[in-house]
Amino acid sequence: MEQLRVENQEFEGPSNAYLFEAEPTTLIDTGIATETGRRQLTEALSAHGYGFSDIEQIFLTHFHYDHAGLAGDIQAASGATVYAHELECQVLPGVGSTSLLEFDGDRVDAWGIPDEQRERLEAYLAGVATLAGEPVEVTPVKTGSRLEVPGDTVTVHHAPGHTAGHVVFSRVQTSDVFGGDVILPTYTPNIGGADIRLDDPLGTYLETLEWFDATQSGPVWPGHGDRIDDVSGRIRSIRAHHRRRLDRVADVLDRDRPSTPWEVALAVFGSLAGIHVLNGTGEAAAHLTHLERHGVVARRHKGYVRVDEHEVNPGDLVRDPPSHRKGG
Repeated sequence: MEQLRVENQEFEGPSNAYLFEAEPTTLIDTGIATETGRRQLTEALSAHGYGFSDIEQIFLTHFHYDHAGLAGDIQAASGATVYAHELECQVLPGVGSTSLLEFDGDRVDAWGIPDEQRERLEAYLAGVATLAGEPVEVTPVKTGSRLEVPGDTVTVHHAPGHTAGHVVFSRVQTSDVFGGDVILPTYTPNIGGADIRLDDPLGTYLETLEWFDATQSGPVWPGHGDRIDDVSGRIRSIRAHHRRRLDRVADVLDRDRPSTPWEVALAVFGSLAGIHVLNGTGEAAAHLTHLERHGVVARRHKGYVRVDEHEVNPGDLVRDPPSHRKGG
């Protein structure tokens, strides 16, 4: 297996694709559909003696442009079978909408993003829509699906939170996990703005982390950055991040004046522009939703107020169970 890096200045920096040589020649994720992305993936494949036309199957961890953008180009060149979770199939190009804001406009309206900022965000998303790539035909997979790669089998696991249909692929023989954006080595994946279809994105993501820590025993090959060997340690640090974020979000709320997710995002992150209008506000909304579900805050009109009477520590909502990982 070879790790291939594809530059990505548009979103979160270089992304990874993983090449399994021999037959069936397989890619896990593809990189973004920019001129630079195409050139870099072409050069990386060529260094191993392959081209787009040689790829027989593609496994997508999730629908985001920097992970799935080149799937259509490769499929057009080779006829490759492309696998993704059925929820991601709904939003890949040629299958469904590629606009995050079209998933649930009412939810975005409730976030309180000012009209001017909303218009700028919609213009930004329209401007980067081509990065979704060419239309692609997708074969849906789900938890328990088994796919063959050269010399091994991978098992599919639904791992939502960052997106509704995010999956990870676990190798049976080596226990390596191809984790997409579930666990990243140096920063935390966006929760809430990266996919606004989830009702409780933070709670869903925390459940995914707990499942991951309890069941997956191998190192993680992430969607960005280098291999993660201390997976339990990284999961603990991600949980700690969200404990701090819950505390911070709750702290900025007043007991009398409601604050919208947009106002909370500005207090937590400062000024927001471009994709960060969506990601920052969505992240604030995800934490507010989680706090609301546990009775720490309540909605008043389009805003939230602090209502807990028993001085619940918001950070305590993220528990840190003992690791069950083998060797952990």
